Amino acid sequence: MPGSLVSGIVAPLAGRLSDRVPAKWVVATGFGVLAVAIGWLAAVVRPEVPVVTVVLPMTLFGIGTGCVFSPLANLATSGLDQRTAGAGAGAFNTTRQVGGVIGSAAIVATLTARLAVELPAAARQAAASLPEQVRGPFVEGFSGAGSLQAGAGGSFDLPAGVPDDVARQVGEAATAAFHQGFATAVGQTLAVTAAVLVLGFVCAVAMSARHVEH
Repeated sequence: MPGSLVSGIVAPLAGRLSDRVPAKWVVATGFGVLAVAIGWLAAVVRPEVPVVTVVLPMTLFGIGTGCVFSPLANLATSGLDQRTAGAGAGAFNTTRQVGGVIGSAAIVATLTARLAVELPAAARQAAASLPEQVRGPFVEGFSGAGSLQAGAGGSFDLPAGVPDDVARQVGEAATAAFHQGFATAVGQTLAVTAAVLVLGFVCAVAMSARHVEH
């Protein structure tokens, strides 16, 4: 919510600013702010993170998005005349939509791949505090394709005769392992996203103005 609200305020201001200064610098600033915001999130995300710690970088994220989209659309179509402006705007929107779909799919694939590594690793770490007879089933519950559901539910096939206090200890360890593994995987995925945004910053800085003869 804070990111969306701030973006709605910043976007028209950034659009007007791009009419007064070279728009590429507004876009580059936006990409830079986005990279900082996502990198900030990647650094602080953890199970016990306070809400305010997430709100601050997400507010910065809203500033970045507001500085990117309006000026970028202006840059993409400013060199077109009346005959090609419609086609150019359509091509820009199509490219943006396709990029959004590919980017979303890449984020999901990255997060899924990191979850497959981090959830079992967190389970092995949490299992060290459990009785030896339940460690094997506990770690096994986080392995395989169903690790996300198993970790979230904390449901495992424990050996028969396990006392209630041990079963409760296993449930608490499962919740802690899932939260820690998920937070670590999210942080790593956000770090990849920040790196892509840095690439966007470099591309924006490298833009050169060209006069088009019509």
